Amino acid sequence: MSASGVVVAAGLGLRLRAELGERTPRKAYVTLAERPLVVWSTWALARVEGVDEVVVVVHPDDLEELERSQLGAALRASGATAFVAGGARRQDSVRNGIQACRAGAERFVLVHDAARPLLDPSDAKRALEAAREVGAALLALPVRDTVKRGDDVACVTETVPRDGLWLAQTPQIGRRDALLAALDAADAAGVEVTDEAAALERAGQRVRLVRGCADNFKVTTAPDLARARERVALGGVLLPPLPSGPIAKLSAQLRNTPPMGTRVDFGAEDSAVGELRTKLRGLPATATPLAATVGAPAPATPPPAFPRTGIGTDLHRLVAGRPLILGGVEVPSEKGLAGHSDADALTHAVIDGLLGAAGLGDIGEHFPDTDPAYAGADSMALLRAARLAVEEAGFRVGYVDAIVHAERPKLKPHKAAMRERLSDTLGVHPSCVNLKAKTGERVGPVGRGEAIAATAVVTLLPR
Repeated sequence: MSASGVVVAAGLGLRLRAELGERTPRKAYVTLAERPLVVWSTWALARVEGVDEVVVVVHPDDLEELERSQLGAALRASGATAFVAGGARRQDSVRNGIQACRAGAERFVLVHDAARPLLDPSDAKRALEAAREVGAALLALPVRDTVKRGDDVACVTETVPRDGLWLAQTPQIGRRDALLAALDAADAAGVEVTDEAAALERAGQRVRLVRGCADNFKVTTAPDLARARERVALGGVLLPPLPSGPIAKLSAQLRNTPPMGTRVDFGAEDSAVGELRTKLRGLPATATPLAATVGAPAPATPPPAFPRTGIGTDLHRLVAGRPLILGGVEVPSEKGLAGHSDADALTHAVIDGLLGAAGLGDIGEHFPDTDPAYAGADSMALLRAARLAVEEAGFRVGYVDAIVHAERPKLKPHKAAMRERLSDTLGVHPSCVNLKAKTGERVGPVGRGEAIAATAVVTLLPR
């Protein structure tokens, strides 16, 4: 069953603005690694399994400009499907967002704060599964600290037992129609609810608590924002795409690239692949900060000042009727590797190693084999885009050590050419790329000549 997402980004963020200065934009537009918080939250919700639309609720003053701004393009690139204007209160904004979602008696809606940028989609998926079991759910954390109740002069009146106490997070999830009815009932009773779960509780709906993650905190104050930036700087966080970034540009350009059957020399003037490579070489190392559209400087998030290591692996079946491409080099062979792109297992392993070391996810997240744009794509172009994304994140390639596991053909005569192609695309000296070839000793699919596998270890250095 499909579900909808609603990102609530209509608030003013007055507390954060008071701490950071009057020139600070609305909280949803404050940047984290050059991406506004609302882009992060939209990106997270769009990657929840089962969510097929994400409605972003913004301040009414921003709606018209958003549709044609770079921020709007960034939200679209991150999974937003519609923008709607918010209301005077949170529950009004949430209602507007839910009403813009697809209808359906069994359609669930995940309502998420724009100010919670570091949501793990897998946590939201667990909450959605719980909501489907009992009707509603939310992410939350058990209270660990001792809780005190105070009086008007801040003196303790009692120590509150913390057993059974939870700190609510988002997303908060319920059936679309039930959420709308609960919000309407709260309005009719003159009750202002602080979250969607409270409205559902008032309506008699059972709401399941699903343990969340401490990283899914709400950015409310300047220290919260600093904490989020520190967390991203540690790595291991998949950054939302920039609409002008290398991977987004590559996706658009590859839609005009001919299928692999028309493959010609990579550097030929009349080659569409060669033209793509030329275009990719001209891409900027750093994209324009999204914050430029909302009038705020984009603070840099420096990477840790130490090397980072990533590991990539790949395996493809050998089939007749396909060219064998490894490391960007066509190797004479009776069989080639099956795959959505050119199935260059060696280059794919290097790409995964690059992305892993930079904390940018994996090749399947950036170049999915379900996207027709990458059908027959030249993996050297993908590698170039991945390298630029890594540089955009603040790193440079230090060293690559890779192994190709193949029973046949023999790869020794082609290793130098592969090394040259890889080092050229990565922008490093050939001495920074090492290649090894191993057989499978007639064991397993590689040893039986049914497949070729590759492993790469990539070291990145701060730029």
